[in-house]
Amino acid sequence: MRLLSILLLTFLYFRGLAQEPAKLAVIVAISKYAPNSGWNDLNSGNDIPLIKEALIRQGFTAENILIVKDKEATKQGVLSAIQKQLIDKAKPGDVCVFHFSGHGEQVYDNNGDEADGYDEELVTYDAPMEYQPGVEKHLRDDEFGLKLEEVRKKLGDNGNLLVIVDACHSG
Repeated sequence: MRLLSILLLTFLYFRGLAQEPAKLAVIVAISKYAPNSGWNDLNSGNDIPLIKEALIRQGFTAENILIVKDKEATKQGVLSAIQKQLIDKAKPGDVCVFHFSGHGEQVYDNNGDEADGYDEELVTYDAPMEYQPGVEKHLRDDEFGLKLEEVRKKLGDNGNLLVIVDACHSG
């Protein structure tokens, strides 16, 4: 009987160590841009239920899917969502998904790291259509890449990060 108890406790201990990885997601969809931004409206909001359902079919729970849309999807809102949902919650071996639906654009490279002289960027809710130096409301590839690198470091070698970007003119 004692041997059976030890085996059962050992099994339960190792079963607890081999838990399924957490599955975390951020869905950003901008359909209606700020009226003074100059950007036309899109149908990105239609992507939310489709992407959410696809994630749930892959084992994500509704509680682990953060949706950021329209007015919430400012540059700071998107960066905060990545921080709060993916970086802060992720552990080594987890699975993270980031999905963006909205406008994209290219602007002049501001730090000389692009061979073509242009940065690609995600157009956030209140980013102006006409680029204005010093008004950084767009999410440039450099800054976005640094945030994604933070996620990758948290996930470690065995974790997975999937990034989906549906944005015209973003390169």
